[in-house]
Amino acid sequence: TWTTLATGTVAGSPWSAVAIDPDDASVFHAGTWSSGSGTEGVYRSADAGASWARVASLPAAASVNVLYHAAGSGIVLA
Repeated sequence: TWTTLATGTVAGSPWSAVAIDPDDASVFHAGTWSSGSGTEGVYRSADAGASWARVASLPAAASVNVLYHAAGSGIVLA
């Protein structure tokens, strides 16, 4: 079942990828691409998608894929 989640998400911004941390199923990363709103980038949720925040340490650029590194340790490739 899908549920619309709006807290901290970017309304109107197309999401291109979502990855679930293999070491912690409550941590997600998602990539967005340009919708002309300036909100593209990589977003993180630490509560299974209930709320989202842009990863400030990464540039606000379109991200078409998000992957977790096979070595684990929370390494995210975007």
